[in-house]
Amino acid sequence: MSLQSQDLKGLCALGIEFASQENLPSALFCLDHAFNSLPTMYGWAAADVSLFLQDFLVFCQTLYRVASIPNPGQDPNIRKLFSILPSNSGHFLLPVGTFLYNEMIQSHVVLVTLNDRGAFISEGELTRGFKSALLNHLISKLDAEGRMCKQATAFQPCIPFTINNGQCNRRDCPNEHQAMNSLGEEWAVLRIRIHLQQLLVVRGLPLYERIRELRYL
Repeated sequence: MSLQSQDLKGLCALGIEFASQENLPSALFCLDHAFNSLPTMYGWAAADVSLFLQDFLVFCQTLYRVASIPNPGQDPNIRKLFSILPSNSGHFLLPVGTFLYNEMIQSHVVLVTLNDRGAFISEGELTRGFKSALLNHLISKLDAEGRMCKQATAFQPCIPFTINNGQCNRRDCPNEHQAMNSLGEEWAVLRIRIHLQQLLVVRGLPLYERIRELRYL
């Protein structure tokens, strides 16, 4: 089973390398593409789930850190990544069809001018809208990842199958079937690891509720 294409794996690895070098715009560019469409984890082995969560946590941390940049309009790398174009009188142009343009329109952010080129916005509104847009994006990724984990058999071992010598009477059982002789130390460590990693994802960014509050600051 291929969990990710080789191209996406390479892009993810490159993004993590950029993140380790504190090159956040390049890291986010790579990681957001790598996690653009989240896979289905049903049937994945716990080791594969662990590797995915390890990389996904770096993505979430990177996205949160970029969202927390105090003056995105003054950072040339951020402007390049999000297609933010400086205009006159301290305003900025968000071209039609870009991520920020679409987010600002949907969020009813106060715009200076809206025309066929895009949306002109003040620096203050850009800063507030930028943070809100990226945190909304982060929340949507966390929600999607949470649904994935609920479907992942690795999080839900089938107890009847294990204790009844490989017998499970549940039709289309959604849980993981493991024989008793396979439940060794490695199995236990991997289960603990993926549960702790998932806790880090949803609670360590900081708290999930705090992220929701920050979207509206």
